[in-house]
Amino acid sequence: MALALHHTHPVSRPVRAKAPHLRLVPSPAPIQLPKVSAATYRRRRLVAMAAIALVGALAFGALSGTQAEAGSANSSAANAPRFVIAQHGDTLWAIARRVAPEGNIAELVEQLVVLNGDAIQVGQQVRIP
Repeated sequence: MALALHHTHPVSRPVRAKAPHLRLVPSPAPIQLPKVSAATYRRRRLVAMAAIALVGALAFGALSGTQAEAGSANSSAANAPRFVIAQHGDTLWAIARRVAPEGNIAELVEQLVVLNGDAIQVGQQVRIP
């Protein structure tokens, strides 16, 4: 016996409702910029060139001033004692390694002991020879 399936009613699919938060909006009119005269362009270029010249002059002055200060700092640095502030966990060996990583550290530690004593504390100014 054969059973035939016959649908008398078509299967209906649910209709998807349009998303209420989406809607078509007309495109805005193109933005109309005000007309700018040739004189305005010339003034803008003049201001831009003046600003560039000012920045260049300031940069040149800063560089030349830094070189002059560096020269005077080198001559006064030879007379002024150098120092390092001791941090938590610092030892004279660690400070010597930081100050002169390529030099003779043992000799530098001996000089540090002569200048600062054999014990340092956090926050102490450790004089560097």
